[in-house]
Amino acid sequence: MSVQQVLNLGDDQTVNQFQIVFPAGIPGGGQDTNIALRMDQQFAPPAQTVNTYDIFHKGIKIPKTGTVTDTDKKFTIEVRLSQDGSIYKDLDNWKSKCYDFTNGTALPDLMARTTMLVQLTDTQENVVQTWTFTGVKIYELTPPTLDNATGDPARVTVGFLYADFQVA
Repeated sequence: MSVQQVLNLGDDQTVNQFQIVFPAGIPGGGQDTNIALRMDQQFAPPAQTVNTYDIFHKGIKIPKTGTVTDTDKKFTIEVRLSQDGSIYKDLDNWKSKCYDFTNGTALPDLMARTTMLVQLTDTQENVVQTWTFTGVKIYELTPPTLDNATGDPARVTVGFLYADFQVA
């Protein structure tokens, strides 16, 4: 293998070149662009997995894959809060469309879900690959831990469920 062959592989995708987009907005309205811009921490998508089972024959264990998805269709992101409270209010409003803890009600599931894109970009900010999460809805909203000893921004943790994941 030569150095030229390695150089001919092209540029690597770096982990900090991505953006989150809600193309249809978020249920209940709100500042979906500001939420995406305030997401400045890591994004760890769940692994796509299939169920497994074991076959035993004469003392030998043979692992096999099944035909059922075993993916944990959940992910979390952390979002910096705005000082005026609008970001938390928008996320809380969306959460209340998924389930209203005060009244024990919820919108029909389809009305509480949206699409979220994770777009990988190159160094010129051109989108080079898109991960599409469909049927996204909030299932968990964790307020920030407040701390007198730090000047870091307050962040809220948002847990999402999704129906499907596609790479294009």
